[in-house]
Amino acid sequence: MTEDLEDSVAAHALNAVPGEESLPVEAALRSDEDLSDQYDAHRRIAGQLVDGFSDVVPAPSPDLWGRIAHEAGFGPAAPPRTTHPSPGRARFSLRRWSPLLVGAAALVVAAAITAGLISARSEPPNLETMAAAA
Repeated sequence: MTEDLEDSVAAHALNAVPGEESLPVEAALRSDEDLSDQYDAHRRIAGQLVDGFSDVVPAPSPDLWGRIAHEAGFGPAAPPRTTHPSPGRARFSLRRWSPLLVGAAALVVAAAITAGLISARSEPPNLETMAAAA
């Protein structure tokens, strides 16, 4: 039993082996009891993981596997992407920039207060001081 075949069995248990490549793995599973046992163990663990995270992970979109296959170079061309941002994406963008905007506004207010305090300290001298200087 080779390490590549063991890796392929693990990937096949997760339905991650493309169609043509799965045929030799399936043949090896039928002929090798140890590989078949490993495959069953991988399937059980994968099932337990999925069941354990079903309340945390949302259901995948219908085109998820197509997009993954396309990105991996196995699938047809990906569906065209829209050029206009979705409302959810616009909100995400606002969420990302709002802390920066609030921070910039706070800096402007702090600078204005500091400038006001500095100008209040540098008042022109009173009349007595001006007369003594003249």
